Amino acid sequence: MQHIVKPLAKLKWQDKIKQADEYHKGMCRGDSTWTITKTANELGYGYATMAEYLLVAQYIKTHPRIERFDTFDEALKYSRKLKRELRLAE
Repeated sequence: MQHIVKPLAKLKWQDKIKQADEYHKGMCRGDSTWTITKTANELGYGYATMAEYLLVAQYIKTHPRIERFDTFDEALKYSRKLKRELRLAE
C-alpha cells in the first residue's frame, strides 16, 4: 500500500492533487479491482471530490499551465472546459 507523505488537508491544492493521483494509480497497479470510491474512502473524501482531483491531475499532465492557477476551482473549471472541447472534437 502506498503512503501519503502528509495529510492532504494541509497541502496546497497542486500537491493535494498530485498525491491523490499517485496514491490512486499505485493502488490500481497493485489491485485490479481498485476504484475511485476506494481511494476517496481511504483519503477521507467523497467520490465526487476525488473524481474532480483525478480529472485535474489528468489534464495537468498535458496542460501544465493548469498548475499556475491560484485555486483548485479555477483548475477544475479549465479542466472541465478541456474535457468538453475534446468530446466535441471527436
